[in-house]
Amino acid sequence: MHKNYRRTKKKIEKRLSQEKVWEASCKELIFKFIYLWYQVPAA
Repeated sequence: MHKNYRRTKKKIEKRLSQEKVWEASCKELIFKFIYLWYQVPAA
C-alpha cells in the first residue's frame, strides 16, 4: 500500500510538471501571437 502510494505520487508529480511546461509554452505562443498581431497594422 505505502509503496504503491509513493509510486502514484511520483506519477502525479511528473504529470504536474509536464502540465506546467505545457502551460508555459502555451502562454508563450499566445503572447507571440498577440505580439505579431499588433505588428501587422504597423507594417
